[in-house]
Amino acid sequence: MQKNKPTPSDGGFQHLSTRHERANRRFEYWRSLHHRIDIETPTREGVQSYHAELLRCIANDGSVFALSRGDDSIVRFAKPESEFVMISIPVSGAVKMTYGDDVRQEISAGRSATVVVDGTRPLTTVTDTYSHAYLAIDRDRVISALNGDAGELGQGVSFLAHGGLVDMFRSHMQIMAVQGTNLSAQESEIAMKVAVDLALGALAQGVDGHDPHEDISTAAIYEAARRFTQINIGRIDLTAELIAQGLGCSRSHLYRVFEQHDETVGNMIRRCRFENAVSLLRMVPSPSIKQVAYCSGYKSAAAFSRSFRAFTGMSPTDFRVHHKMT
Repeated sequence: MQKNKPTPSDGGFQHLSTRHERANRRFEYWRSLHHRIDIETPTREGVQSYHAELLRCIANDGSVFALSRGDDSIVRFAKPESEFVMISIPVSGAVKMTYGDDVRQEISAGRSATVVVDGTRPLTTVTDTYSHAYLAIDRDRVISALNGDAGELGQGVSFLAHGGLVDMFRSHMQIMAVQGTNLSAQESEIAMKVAVDLALGALAQGVDGHDPHEDISTAAIYEAARRFTQINIGRIDLTAELIAQGLGCSRSHLYRVFEQHDETVGNMIRRCRFENAVSLLRMVPSPSIKQVAYCSGYKSAAAFSRSFRAFTGMSPTDFRVHHKMT
């Protein structure tokens, strides 16, 4: 069977959105971006003015990185061209999955799962304000990394244990989601190679019996909140309430989690904005101060400069000059 591999991205990471299409064409455009799966809307009315967006990079070997956000949908796997394995990290919302011998599970961002999906096996997902970052790799390449043992992929859905290469993979995926659009085509290819190598190494370590219904630890919610914040750092409206909604917990519970980590949600957001701005200021070629402010979620360049000076004692421009001299 001839595999229908994705065509490599021109220029690295691409931001794709249904907003650029006519309202009655948006859902079909979204489906055209995902030819290896079937996508439907829960209701017929959902097709009208469907909104979704995708940050995507397709490597030369056909591997695909994506950060996907969209209106609620139903997705079915196991199309003839679905010769891929997807490693998915929830960012916000929840997804209900049905697979194998009528196994039903629900995964949410607050449960900090790393989900492995075998695209060749029947699976139906129903999303609820869901977004996730994922890496899709050619299935033969994954099976090779598993020493030819496809049984490691279970009934089609499995979970990676935390620690070691899995945590390194999750961190790298998060960095790509935040910084991907700032990379050149060559840098994007390098980032993709690292992601694939980490993913294959993590898969070779083996899956575990992680139960997504087990009690959610405060550490998992804390880590998920930081990931949600860093991926959505460009949003001016990023608040504790928005983070709590994304993770599926109450705002008061989110506050308690952060108290147990001797931190506040507000301080975490401010620190993440600052860290993102610093990484942009250090880039070569450097974006303008206004672009740095916008990408880091500040209301204006003036507001960014005031906040930056409070953190460092110098203006963003002086910081950039000092960094180039050192």
